[in-house]
Amino acid sequence: MEIRFDEKDEKRNTKFTALGMSGVGKTCYIIGMHYLMASGEKGWTLLCSDNATQDKLNRWSKKIDRAELGNDRFPPGTSREARAENYHFELRYLAKPIMGFEWIDYAGGLFEETASDDFSEIEKSISESTALYIFLDGKELCHEQLNKKVRNIRRCANYIQPCITEFLDKHDYIPPVVFVITKYDLCQCYNTPEELHEILKEAFSSLFYDPHAEIYITHVSLGDEISKDEYTGEVDPINIQVPFFIGIHHQLVKTYHSMDELLRKSSGELYRRMVSNMTDVLHQKSSVFEIVKGDKNGGSIRPFDADEWRIY
Repeated sequence: MEIRFDEKDEKRNTKFTALGMSGVGKTCYIIGMHYLMASGEKGWTLLCSDNATQDKLNRWSKKIDRAELGNDRFPPGTSREARAENYHFELRYLAKPIMGFEWIDYAGGLFEETASDDFSEIEKSISESTALYIFLDGKELCHEQLNKKVRNIRRCANYIQPCITEFLDKHDYIPPVVFVITKYDLCQCYNTPEELHEILKEAFSSLFYDPHAEIYITHVSLGDEISKDEYTGEVDPINIQVPFFIGIHHQLVKTYHSMDELLRKSSGELYRRMVSNMTDVLHQKSSVFEIVKGDKNGGSIRPFDADEWRIY
């Protein structure tokens, strides 16, 4: 029997699911990622897979640079009626296509109602995803008192947790979970990495006490001074690439393991091609790791190669 490795299928099968309450900044995150990654980050670039999405993100990327618009330069969130916004991207490294992936941004309004059909749709999306992103509003962490911050995040968790619980009822695993704290320019002076860990551990205990769950805590901002003078500050994305590349890291690991399994069964030309492809994937994975680990602004808590929680 001939053994085949379909590289296109590996690239097509990548999906990321994003959850979070209304107004948390999931749509702004996508625009910030496009804003940063369209020009590239250490050899990596991000392209939209369809013209309609490209045009929309280009318009918003230009608009958020118009500081005179203040808060009006930011896009509205995904509407409850739309249920979800799907973005299709192609990731390239040194101009070479590496993978296509789908980013699904579920409307925050879905979590304000507990209809089972909503959760079943999200449950399916999570099961097909390489990583699950949970967005939290940094404004909820702008307090000196730890118990106040815990209450605020727990309030958000109370809406999202039933969806996570339903997923865990049907599956014996959950994909890597990346918490993304948005608007970190507002709350960074109120929180240490250790406090963030404790706050999220209290609010999402079913995930944090699961010994098999892989969890990351990241924080992002569209700029250190973006909120200055009624949001007329300059756009200068901070750590936007970090959550994204954590998901990419896990997809590259997944691809490598698929290749490794087939390599053991292959010979001849297929064997040589698999070795070459695996070498490329290892190089790409190393590049991704350096982007996350080398971040100087503390964009991610917990490294890939250690169990303890710490800031990069």
